[in-house]
Amino acid sequence: MFIALPASFMKLGASYAAVRRLNQLTSDSKPVHPTATLSEEAGLAIRTNHLSLHYAQTLQPALSNVDFHLPAGKRAVITGNSGAGKSSLASVLMGRLKATQGEVTIGGELPWQLSSESRAHHFAMLTQQVDLFDTSLAENLRVANPSASDAALWEVLGAVVLDGWVQQLPQGLATAVGEKGQQLSGGQARRLALARLMLRNPQVVFLDEPFAGVDAATAKHIAASLDQWLVNRTAIYFVHQANSLNLLPGVEYHWHLDAGKLSQCLLN
Repeated sequence: MFIALPASFMKLGASYAAVRRLNQLTSDSKPVHPTATLSEEAGLAIRTNHLSLHYAQTLQPALSNVDFHLPAGKRAVITGNSGAGKSSLASVLMGRLKATQGEVTIGGELPWQLSSESRAHHFAMLTQQVDLFDTSLAENLRVANPSASDAALWEVLGAVVLDGWVQQLPQGLATAVGEKGQQLSGGQARRLALARLMLRNPQVVFLDEPFAGVDAATAKHIAASLDQWLVNRTAIYFVHQANSLNLLPGVEYHWHLDAGKLSQCLLN
């Protein structure tokens, strides 16, 4: 009965702060229903212009005057330590957050103004938090593509070096992963999430620490698979350390985030 109490008390402060923010909304605040869309032919270049993001009740901005341009179909890497602002920038690029100042455009459109259907179709993101459901491996993969064949599932599992492991399981693709993927290791869960991402056909891809939790040989194999899958897609890697850059073939731009400020770096 008491096991869950410590975690509940830890979340109490965050929940109370969220309630306060909701209560501060004025009665004349109108809900926003984004309707903008991206055409299939649109060149999905990414451009930011004096982009800043300031969370409520914080002293320092999460992002400050971020400026960069990534041409359509090109790849970039953004490095930075934990807390530098990488996740905040990724959320703004995905349209999950609206910039406090400045703007970001993808394919000439503001991401937060895109309809949820358009963002789901054109964008894809691997986050550090992996969301898996208490069902089979196959059904977790088919969240991204319900019509995917078993052959397609095996192909993406091979791309992330999980095929051999799944083949050894008594139930194979029908193996249940448990609630929140608790039957998998952290590295296996992230690779399964990446395999799920590769079942989609997005034009813009954001990858947050895609090689976390894997050994060097596995990381090299995954990097080669991503190199093929990302052809003609606009992609940004978000990684902590610059020593991961040798795993990123095809990357032509390197920026570094430090305390929410972006600077350009030279690729070796």
